[in-house]
Amino acid sequence: MGFLASILIRSVPFALLFVALRLGDVGGLAVLGAAVGIRMATAAMILSWGIQDHEGLRSLAFLPLRDLVAFGTWILAFTKRTVIWRGSEFTLTRDGRLIPRESRS
Repeated sequence: MGFLASILIRSVPFALLFVALRLGDVGGLAVLGAAVGIRMATAAMILSWGIQDHEGLRSLAFLPLRDLVAFGTWILAFTKRTVIWRGSEFTLTRDGRLIPRESRS
C-alpha cells in the first residue's frame, strides 16, 4: 500500500495528463502551472532551508522532467516481480518481502 500511495506525491505527471484531457485549455494549463510551481517552490525551500543543498538548487529546472521519468519508473515497477540487488536476484512477494531466487545452473 505504501508504494501505491506514493502516487499522491506525483502531481506534475497527473497535471500534464489533465492538460491533455482538456485539450490544453486555460483551466488545464492553470492546473499544470500551479502543480509545477508548487512542486518547484517546495523543493527549493527544502533544498535551501532544510538540507542546504546549493548544488540541488542549480539543477532545480530539471525537476519536472525528473518527476516524469520517476512516474514512468513507478508504472514499470508494477510489471516485474524480480529485482537484482547487489548482484543477487530476488523475487518480490505480495507482502513486500524479497526472497532470494535459486541460481539456475
